[in-house]
Amino acid sequence: EKLLKNVGKNIVEIKKIKGLLKPKEKLDILIVKIFAEKWIKAGQQSEAIKMIEPILDKEWSSELSKIYRENHNDLKGQLKKLDILKRKYDGNSDFHLTYGYVCKKEKLWAKASYVLVSEQDKIAPSFGEGVTAGYGLVNLRLGGRPFKHFDVGVAALNLFDVTYNNHLNFSFTNQANFGRVPINDPGRNLSVFVQYAF
Repeated sequence: EKLLKNVGKNIVEIKKIKGLLKPKEKLDILIVKIFAEKWIKAGQQSEAIKMIEPILDKEWSSELSKIYRENHNDLKGQLKKLDILKRKYDGNSDFHLTYGYVCKKEKLWAKASYVLVSEQDKIAPSFGEGVTAGYGLVNLRLGGRPFKHFDVGVAALNLFDVTYNNHLNFSFTNQANFGRVPINDPGRNLSVFVQYAF
């Protein structure tokens, strides 16, 4: 860090200092972050990415991912790389943030969500409550930006057309001996949209 502090944007000096790094130091997140920021200030984003990618191949770093997603010049190559890493980092929310950011830069986006609700069996029989079954829903949204400020997309909510109702979502009645009928929530919902942002 001290060596890099005085080199400014001098590419030759940055390369010399990089040459002094030991193999283990080239995989140190803090050291690579300092070098990446220095490369970017010198206008050498590709050099920053070359230092970051070997670390991201081994472990996902939120400190480096922001630099990675905002400074890659080859969007198609970056999407290909992220697609390869997708399985490895499937449970990492920061990875998905980076993936989404890159897709947005490429003018494409997708969002899939799974809603899982467990059975509600903590009820008050004296108020006429009954057990409500659990359910799972899959929602999918896809879109793109063909022009500046202009988005188009499609959405499929409750994709598998699950019949379900939320707990306590039933018709109300104040008459004796009149059962409460659950009100089902919406089934499959398909939509197409066009959006213009001012």
